[in-house]
Amino acid sequence: IDRTFYKIVLPISQDEINVNPAIGDQQNSGY
Repeated sequence: IDRTFYKIVLPISQDEINVNPAIGDQQNSGY
């Protein structure tokens, strides 16, 4: 499974934001 593809389609998971808070800035506010 190409996880980078799903990151384009789906919101960033809270677990990933917790591990790397910097990616929270990349989260689509629409989600």
